[in-house]
Amino acid sequence: MVEAGRTNTYPELVARLLREGRRDEALQWIYRGIQETEETAPGIADELRTILRETWEREGDWPAVTAVCAEAFFYEPTYPAFRDLEEAARRAAVRDEVREAAMRYLISGERPPAGGGVISGVLPDTGVGVRAPRRGITAPGADTLIEIAIAEEKPDEVLRWYDQWEEVKIDRYLRYNLEDRVADAVADAHPELAIAIWRKKAERLITEVRPRSYEGSLQYLRKLRSNTETPEWEEYLGELRHKHARKRRFLEVLDHAEDQQIVEGYPIDHTLEAQVSWCPRSGDVEG
Repeated sequence: MVEAGRTNTYPELVARLLREGRRDEALQWIYRGIQETEETAPGIADELRTILRETWEREGDWPAVTAVCAEAFFYEPTYPAFRDLEEAARRAAVRDEVREAAMRYLISGERPPAGGGVISGVLPDTGVGVRAPRRGITAPGADTLIEIAIAEEKPDEVLRWYDQWEEVKIDRYLRYNLEDRVADAVADAHPELAIAIWRKKAERLITEVRPRSYEGSLQYLRKLRSNTETPEWEEYLGELRHKHARKRRFLEVLDHAEDQQIVEGYPIDHTLEAQVSWCPRSGDVEG
């Protein structure tokens, strides 16, 4: 067993001990393995934390499971980590207390006070040390707060955190496709924001001057067409045609946005997209 400390085979060793019913011994190796690999092999330390959490899940020790999930969340406060934490806390009957601590961290950057566990007085001390955050959080954590609001179908909260992100560019960027989901989430309650996002995304793609990007803009143009009054849409359409009059390929794509069979959320025609060359034609380059 000493070999585990030299070869980083802790997960295999722990799994064997658990199969043999040597649970307490397995946990001792988990603690030792995390301590010895945290700096040099963090992937192994994470794997051992997962084994520890799954062991307590099988045993129904939900307070301990919640403590492991809380440590993972405060280390890297992503939406998946928040979702796992809240579900574990619900099973442990401490959802309100845990959610309050997690939301306070996301909104203000304030972590729970140090003590006997990651949330002292609420969750048990698991015996696994609490890590410093993977990267400093710039409060509020807008992207995670936006994802929470989307999942909970709270368009006013989506608007609140998106506006704050827009105002100060808190996170520098939003995760892939999150801005699209923001627009879809607020389209009914706050159509002006949805329209602004769709316009921004469409125009950003159009300015790339690539046929594939023109095709990509079509999904946003179709949403604009379906969610804009006809006079406003026709005015915007005229602006696009005037501004991009020399982009022949884009004008061809724009014709599809005027299709009368448009419905909200109509998907991109990937068959057409596959037929489009990557190389811009001479008519696609602005003078």
